[in-house]
Amino acid sequence: MHPQNAFSPSALLPDIQALRDNQALFELDAVLSSGITILCEEWWKDNLPGRESLFSQSLPFLLARSLTLKKKMDVHRVCASRGIYFCDFEDETIEDLKLLLIRCLISPLYLKTEYGRRLLAFLFGLSNQIVKDTVAMIPSQIPFGRKSILEAYRDFIFRAWKAAEEDNKG
Repeated sequence: MHPQNAFSPSALLPDIQALRDNQALFELDAVLSSGITILCEEWWKDNLPGRESLFSQSLPFLLARSLTLKKKMDVHRVCASRGIYFCDFEDETIEDLKLLLIRCLISPLYLKTEYGRRLLAFLFGLSNQIVKDTVAMIPSQIPFGRKSILEAYRDFIFRAWKAAEEDNKG
């Protein structure tokens, strides 16, 4: 049995970064790819050095996984990582991340789950560009949406509005 904290985080960081940087090579091995993402998530949760860059690089993988596999647990994990989303949404280097986040806005899994709705409301507060993209996209979804989907849009837009109202009060 290995003792707790046998290695310092700063000594492990380069190896974890190497795993993360090469994660795309392992995408056919779902267990290994998922393990790398979980490692980065735990690094984030434990507030260890280099956590921002490490997990921000894993976030697109986690988002894509949640949209592909459609598991509620993945939506919960994405929502739990909200603290990392504070980045420059006008920066062109995060275009893939923005597209994945926009896809969440039309994903039935995100619209139907409590954590998904929380994340969608949170996204409204991140960037004016995300708000513009969302507001432009929602009307095209209304004619085809079932009642539950329309209620989900109502719910997360209301949450976003309430959060914005509270921010303006402070």
